[in-house]
Amino acid sequence: MGSLLGVAALIVAVIVGLRLLRRRAVERVQPGRSPDRAIAIRDYGEMDIAIGLQTCGCGGGYSLRGEGPTAGAQLRVAHLECRRCEREVSVYFDVSQVLH
Repeated sequence: MGSLLGVAALIVAVIVGLRLLRRRAVERVQPGRSPDRAIAIRDYGEMDIAIGLQTCGCGGGYSLRGEGPTAGAQLRVAHLECRRCEREVSVYFDVSQVLH
């Protein structure tokens, strides 16, 4: 009986892990989730709007925890934290079109 419960627990763990991997893969290809998929903006107000539209996989909204330039002068990165599950993500913005 104990080994049957162990096998069932292992199957559940594998299923949950695969779902998590699939969700993370989908999130990685969303606009802004990597430097090569940076969101192009023309002014910094658009950055605030884009951050406000981001949602976590758990359904929660994000709070801005910090923001700044990346190693390249053309990108800025916003560090966000989910208000519900506290997961942290980074969103990249292409600021090459911003008028100064």
